[in-house]
Amino acid sequence: RLVSFQSIEDDWDGYGAPKPARDAISQAITLVSLLVIFNLTPSAAHPSPEGGIVLSFLRNGRHAALEAYNDSQIYAIFMHANKTPEVWEWTTSSDDYLSSVRRLQGYLE
Repeated sequence: RLVSFQSIEDDWDGYGAPKPARDAISQAITLVSLLVIFNLTPSAAHPSPEGGIVLSFLRNGRHAALEAYNDSQIYAIFMHANKTPEVWEWTTSSDDYLSSVRRLQGYLE
């Protein structure tokens, strides 16, 4: 499914959203392939209106998302009921990656 996002054109949402870049799609594919090892399968995946790919997670009444942007940055968002969302940069270095995975797991449990 993620590969199919390559066929999306600019302004896909009618509001000028850029199409997902190949690098963003590749990052999303890599994220999914690594996260499933930790039993973190996204509930949904869709293009981001900001340019990139959004991987959404819904578990135990909690909602989180990873957004792989066209500029190669990845951010995690934890949505809290009646609170401001918590946003942080998802790092891809090997040491930080494991701590990012554990942070996501902890939030969703």
